Amino acid sequence: MGAMFDGSRVFYTENRYNTTFTFVHLDPTNITEIASVDIGYTNLRRSFDLVRDGIACSNGIIYVIDGFLNFPLNDAHFELTHQPDVSLGSDQLLKLTPSDSGIDLTSLKTMYTVFVPSDSSLDPQHLSRPELEYINANLTKDAKMAIVRRHIVPNQKVDYDSIIDGSFGAYAGSINITVIARTDGFYLRWDDIEAKIVKPNILAINAIIHVVDRFLMTSPYQTTTLPPTTSTTTQKPVSSGHTIHGSVHAHYALFIIYFAYFICFVFSQVVKYLNVCR
Repeated sequence: MGAMFDGSRVFYTENRYNTTFTFVHLDPTNITEIASVDIGYTNLRRSFDLVRDGIACSNGIIYVIDGFLNFPLNDAHFELTHQPDVSLGSDQLLKLTPSDSGIDLTSLKTMYTVFVPSDSSLDPQHLSRPELEYINANLTKDAKMAIVRRHIVPNQKVDYDSIIDGSFGAYAGSINITVIARTDGFYLRWDDIEAKIVKPNILAINAIIHVVDRFLMTSPYQTTTLPPTTSTTTQKPVSSGHTIHGSVHAHYALFIIYFAYFICFVFSQVVKYLNVCR
């Protein structure tokens, strides 16, 4: 058994599914307890115990483990709604999928590739609640389907290796998506948005699912800010440091006019009186 783990990894191929198994010893201090098998899919990594030493055969070695390395029994819809950290993102993606779109993630007749946004893709710095409400309530069916097509690819099985080696590039280009390789991973770029593939190769019976950290969409929702209301009155500073409004000036001028009229009236009455006295 020790020979199996001399070195970090030992590779085997299971011929029936043409799948490469990678045995990884996780705890070098305890060979009999913690080891795992990786067949290339995120949700199919299994921890297991080796029950006994390897059994030598004429054409190989048999190792007895305490479980089955089962392939998944769940469809894409089940995996999307049960994988950790994607329940909100998958729910939003499914809301955008029209009922008559022809996309049925429970059907075993079609193979899908799904780029499901993580829950963090709905953080306010990416998509605010008003934007999501607007998208769900106001986008046309065609606009919603354009978003869905960037995330759900029917009739294609695109695993992470196909993204790395460029095989996915031709289809991606047809929906204006560019695959970008960076030192920290692979990104899907649409418009000005880059979505990093943060968890690749989740296998379902009818799909391969990749978790991305952004929605490949922009919101047409625009917030509007009303301009501040302006007053028709003007303000003029005076030496006292107080402010006199234009309306005050108007009242003051009217008072002067009335006062002048009163003086003229009094003066005319005085003149009449004097003429009578003569």
